[in-house]
Amino acid sequence: MANLAPPSTTGVGADLRAATVELKAFSRRGFFTLLGLVSLATASLAATVLSLRFLLPNVTYDEPLLFKAGQPSDYPVGSTTIFTDKRAVLNRDADGFSAILLICTHLGCTPRWFQSDEMFRCPCHGSRYLRDGVRFYGPAPRPMDALLVGQAPDGTLYIDRSKIVARADRLKA
Repeated sequence: MANLAPPSTTGVGADLRAATVELKAFSRRGFFTLLGLVSLATASLAATVLSLRFLLPNVTYDEPLLFKAGQPSDYPVGSTTIFTDKRAVLNRDADGFSAILLICTHLGCTPRWFQSDEMFRCPCHGSRYLRDGVRFYGPAPRPMDALLVGQAPDGTLYIDRSKIVARADRLKA
């Protein structure tokens, strides 16, 4: 019988016993040290990710609120021009140019223009507006908002949807 050692000193049993001793040696201090190191690593990773995110700009790809509407000569006196994609209306009368925001003040719908009646009608709840955006029928609480109309140095008209102005403000033609 050559080299017969007790099972507790060699083989799988020894590895199991060593693992048990090592597990018992892992103290409470060791556990909290490991927990602290993991927390520090997580916080460092989060700070690094947020710092890199800070370097990338927050860009919105929305359309600008100011847009060019063309030359004043493109609009005859008495005309109403609707910019459906911009939700704006440009009116020209004898006093000059005015613009309104094409959003119903009741629930934010887009009113439709009826040339035969020369009025806007909201398809949702029936509010009706005159050509200059004044409400005369329906549940809308107030007229549509008047927008700033200006003339650029090159002579083109522009409408700024970010600037709400008084209804009497007009660009003199």
